[in-house]
Amino acid sequence: MPNKTAAQAYAANQATCRELLKRLERALDGHAERAALDQLNWGYSGDLGPVAQGLLLGLSMLGGLTAAERQQHPEL
Repeated sequence: MPNKTAAQAYAANQATCRELLKRLERALDGHAERAALDQLNWGYSGDLGPVAQGLLLGLSMLGGLTAAERQQHPEL
């Protein structure tokens, strides 16, 4: 296929993002199950901090942060 158009590239990236979000949901559920079996392990909680930061960054890039979130996270 010749070079993609911007619209084609957008559609492909959007589909990838939607699939990754589905996978993230499943991974988060599995992570919660493992954490429930080891409730004294702070590592599970620590895993979620960088994940939350990455999700906030994604929301910021897509214009999805609320005014309060933008104020709370000026680094984004």
